[in-house]
Amino acid sequence: MPIRAGLIQPAEKFSPQRSNVENPELFALWPFRLYGVGRPDLDIGVETFRHRQEKASFGWQYDGQSAAIVGLADEARHILLGKIRNSHPSFRFPAMWGPNYDWLPDQDHGANIMLTLQAMVMQADGDRIYVLPAWPRSGT
Repeated sequence: MPIRAGLIQPAEKFSPQRSNVENPELFALWPFRLYGVGRPDLDIGVETFRHRQEKASFGWQYDGQSAAIVGLADEARHILLGKIRNSHPSFRFPAMWGPNYDWLPDQDHGANIMLTLQAMVMQADGDRIYVLPAWPRSGT
């Protein structure tokens, strides 16, 4: 990944060669919440998300909650709906997601659905609470 000014870097020193599907630069969004709605330099978090190298919306990938944390409602909605629709057709219950990376049903996938939805509905920063910070304007 080429280094770009104004984007979060995964570390002070790192090799740009990738060996998996992680976006370590997004860890500053989730789980560490250093950037996000109501926090300084939101634009840096947004641009880092938009320039991520790995884009995925299944399994344990955390793109949905990262999009919601920086207030990208349409992206969070798109990722959330894609995850919800990733049901295995051979199983009776719709919550049998996957197989994605490991097994079926994929509990990581379900946990990421919940985390994305929660971040779309409510976020807190200190003693400030943001209601619907990443909910699509259309309401769906």
